[in-house]
Amino acid sequence: MKLANSPAVMMVIAKSALPACNGAKNGLVETGYCYGINGRLRPLAAVGGTDRFLMMRRAAVLVAMILSGCGGLFGQPSREEVAWANSPDRRIHAILFETNGGATTSLGYVVELHPADHQGERPVFAGTLYGATRSECAYGVDLHWLNASTLALRFDSAKKASVLPSVNVGGRSIRLVVQAGKRNDAASCGGMAKDRPKRTDS
Repeated sequence: MKLANSPAVMMVIAKSALPACNGAKNGLVETGYCYGINGRLRPLAAVGGTDRFLMMRRAAVLVAMILSGCGGLFGQPSREEVAWANSPDRRIHAILFETNGGATTSLGYVVELHPADHQGERPVFAGTLYGATRSECAYGVDLHWLNASTLALRFDSAKKASVLPSVNVGGRSIRLVVQAGKRNDAASCGGMAKDRPKRTDS
């Protein structure tokens, strides 16, 4: 991808990184231009740049900075563990992940279960919720075990919820219960990731 040759990037390079054409020896070989005193781009060859190694290093650094700045446009959604709850008999762990796809999407939540002793098993997917809130200003889902084999997912409202009725975890059947309308006014405003506590398995 020849990003450095695009008009938008060229303008950034010209105004922030290219040397002035009058007397400057080092420039960006990748672009082949310098920034003229009249505000126009000029071919670097006409100026006579000499240190090609230094030029290429500067070009590589600049392109890397530009690409890193665009990472949010092409990166994958983030996924962070934000809550967990042990079953009353401490044999099953319920884990809640918060996903964030960027400014144009709402926060999502993924629920997974696994045996407390792991036993080499992969986590079991239990469901997803999109745009779930716990109050007028707080996003998220509260995990609450009703008994050793029933896990309740509590929230005030959600744009979408897709939760399995039950899953098999470590040879046990765990029932999932969706409880909408369970407002939590004690929850902090915003997403759950910013208030993520230090995890303990005790």
